[in-house]
Amino acid sequence: ALVANHTGLVHEGEYLDEPSPADRIELVLLDAWPTDDDTAVEWVDLHILETYGLEPTYTQIRDEWVNHLNNDIWCSTLRARQLMDQGVLPPETGGADRNPEGVWSIDAQLQTELFGLIAPGLPEQAARRAIFFARVTNSGLAVEVSAFYATLYALAFFESDVPTLIEAVQKRFSSHSETNEIVNRVTDWHRRYPYDWRETRLRIKQTYDTDPMWWAAKVNFASTIMALLYGDGDLMRTMTIAALAGWDADNNATTSAGLVGLMLFAVFSLVIVNSATAIEKAKYTVVEKEDDFELRQYEARIVAETYVEGGLKDSGDDGFRRLYAYITGDNKKKQSISMTAPVGQE
Repeated sequence: ALVANHTGLVHEGEYLDEPSPADRIELVLLDAWPTDDDTAVEWVDLHILETYGLEPTYTQIRDEWVNHLNNDIWCSTLRARQLMDQGVLPPETGGADRNPEGVWSIDAQLQTELFGLIAPGLPEQAARRAIFFARVTNSGLAVEVSAFYATLYALAFFESDVPTLIEAVQKRFSSHSETNEIVNRVTDWHRRYPYDWRETRLRIKQTYDTDPMWWAAKVNFASTIMALLYGDGDLMRTMTIAALAGWDADNNATTSAGLVGLMLFAVFSLVIVNSATAIEKAKYTVVEKEDDFELRQYEARIVAETYVEGGLKDSGDDGFRRLYAYITGDNKKKQSISMTAPVGQE
C-alpha cells in the first residue's frame, strides 16, 4: 500500500481532463516511508482503537486527533481538525453546515480501509466502524464509499476473484444507493470496452467529474472501481491503471492495490497453512480410494453448523464467513477456537 501511495503521488492532480499517455509506471521505493493524508489518519485511528478499544467515543477521537494530527492534512480533514480546536465534536466536524467541502470531497474514503482489515469475514462490523469514523470529516458520498471499501476489505480474505468480490459487496448495499449506481455503470462500461480502460475513463470523466475539485468522492470512487475491474487481480496492472488514470491517483492506487494485495496474501496464506498441515483434522478411515478420490468414514465428533439459504456459491461463502467469525471470537464466551478440517457443505 505504501508503494502504491507514493507511486500514485507522482500522478496526483496532474492528469485531469485526460489520463497519462504512458503505458507503465515507475515504482517509488524508499528507504524511509513518510506518511501523508492517505495514511496518517489511519495510523492515528489504529492508535485510537489500540488505546480505547473497538468502540471509541467521538470525544476520544477528538482528543487523539488534536494530539497527533496537526500537519499534512487537507480539505475536509483539515476543516474538521480546525473545528475541533473551536470546541466542535464529531460528527458535527463533518457536517454539511460547518464542513461544506465534506459533502463532496474524498477525504473519508481514503481513511477507512483499516476497518475492513481488522474485521476479516465481518463486513457489518467493518462498515459500521467505517461510517462512524467517516463522519468525522464528511457527510456526503464519501461516508457510503468508506463503508463500501471497508466491506471489500473484510470480504477479500475469502474471495480471490475481483468481480465476484465487488458483486458480493454490492448486495450489502441498497440497489438504489449512489455507490451501486456508480459501480453498475463502471461495470457496464467495462463489459462494453473490456480491453480499453481509457474508454471507460473517458465516460467516468463525462459522467462523474462534476464536483468543484479533482479530489471529489464520485470521480475517484469510479476510477478505483475501474482499476480493480481492468486490473482483474493483477497487482501491478491494477496499480498502473489507478495511477495513470489521474485525479487523486495516490489514494486510488493505494485503495485498489491494497485490496488486491490483501486478496493475494490471503490465498498465499491459505496455501502455506494447508501445506504445513497446521490445521487439526478430524480422524477418519479410508473406506475406498480411486485416483484423487477418497470415500472416508469419520469418527464421532462435535461440529459447528450454520444454515444458509440461497445458491451454492453465495450460501457457501456466507456460511464459511459465519463459521470463521464464530471460531475467531464471535461466540457467547468471546473465545477463539482452533480451526479444524474438513469444512463441509451439503
